[in-house]
Amino acid sequence: MLQQAVENAVRRAGLARSMSCHTLRFSFKTRLPKALPFCHVTLKGQKPLPPGYPKELKTLGDQLRKRRMDFGISQRELAKRIGVSKSSIENWEGNEAEPARWMVPRIREFLGLQPSGPPTSFAERLTAYRRGLGLSQEAL
Repeated sequence: MLQQAVENAVRRAGLARSMSCHTLRFSFKTRLPKALPFCHVTLKGQKPLPPGYPKELKTLGDQLRKRRMDFGISQRELAKRIGVSKSSIENWEGNEAEPARWMVPRIREFLGLQPSGPPTSFAERLTAYRRGLGLSQEAL
């Protein structure tokens, strides 16, 4: 029935070229014009952002979520890379908790953040070294 309707429509239109037309269950011959070989269309546009992708980077949790989604890894994989539990990553990304000081160097490494600049004085070098180890003044 569908085949006859298509063939009648093609005949009424007076199309000259014959080619195979495939439908869901069967194929049949119809008279359709041949497509031009040089006609190619390229659609350009921004791919929609995945759900949960942060629009503004206000907190450390937003930066972690953006970087994780850019890499296409799960929270579990990120937790393994940093050396914490999955629930810690969930809390940080949900802005419910802040990471402990000893985790900051690993997080900065994942985010690709560099220190602000080379320390110039001895005190700044000691502070940078202490922070690089993830230690607080109280832990010393």
